[in-house]
Formats: sequence, structure tokens, C-alpha cells
Amino acid sequence: MKAKYFFLIAAGIIAVTLIPMYFSYKDAGMFDMVTEVLGKGFWYGVLGFVVLIIAGIYLSQRWLFSSMKPKDIPNGLPATATVIRSYQSGMAMRYAKVHFYYELIIEVNVRNQQGETWQAKIEQVVPMTQLGLFVPGLSFAVKYDPKNKSKVVIDRSREQQGMDYGNIPGL
Repeated sequence: MKAKYFFLIAAGIIAVTLIPMYFSYKDAGMFDMVTEVLGKGFWYGVLGFVVLIIAGIYLSQRWLFSSMKPKDIPNGLPATATVIRSYQSGMAMRYAKVHFYYELIIEVNVRNQQGETWQAKIEQVVPMTQLGLFVPGLSFAVKYDPKNKSKVVIDRSREQQGMDYGNIPGL
């Protein structure tokens, strides 16, 4: 379900539950009593708080989904990475109640075309079904930033050219 529909449905549910409550309390004089004691600013505060909560949920959802997108280094140089070890970080996400994603930290030995070798870490958000793919000894194509060799990402340009990632099954 798209986020905009989620928030429209949430606003509708809130309205459907609050409108009858408003009319029942209005007849009892509850709103007048609260307004007398706390002033009109209280109701603006309540409305502002509800808007703030909805905006917070929307922005946090966008932030989480943007972190799931694969990272890229546009001017990165090609290299080959060999997995030393991989493990999960503390971050986990659930999408649509059935899709689980985890942040995987992959420690690799990177070897460029000039024969230089160095160690780096790749942080990648992957579906739960792909957690066991990055086993020690697995080699795959990566790109690195020539100005900062510790920045390494999985090379997704092969995907755009109709190629695979090397020998990573499932990616």
C-alpha cells in the first residue's frame, strides 16, 4: 500500500472515531468546560500534536525506505571483493507484515585492477532470505571511491547491463 493511501486511511479512521465523540461531548458541555479551564489554545495544541505525530510517522517511514535503497558510488572504480565475514547489525525492518529486511555488515578484502588489496566494510540492507549468501570466501564485483578506499559498494552497474553480480546467488 502506498504511503499516501495509508495516511488518508489513518486520517479517515481518526475522523470517523472523533466526529461522533465530538457531538456527544458537545451536547454534554465537555468541550465548553475544557475551553473555559484551559483556553482555546489547548485545542490548537491537540490538533498540532496529532499533525506532528502523523508527520513524524510519515517522515520516519520515508527515511527507513530510503535507507533500503542500494548505495552507489557514481565515479567508483571497479574491483573484486572477497568476504572475510558477515554479520547482522542491530537494524531490522518489516515491510507489509511479511517482508523482513536486515542490515548486513560484510567485511571484505578488496582487490583493484592494479593489484592493491585492502580491507573494507560494506553495509547493505538485504531481505531475510539473502542473509546467508555472503559466506566467507565468496567473491563479487564492487566499486570503490578512489579518494577514500574504505567506501565500497556492491557494483550494481552489471545489473543495468543485463549481467549478474559475479557468483552471488539470488542477487
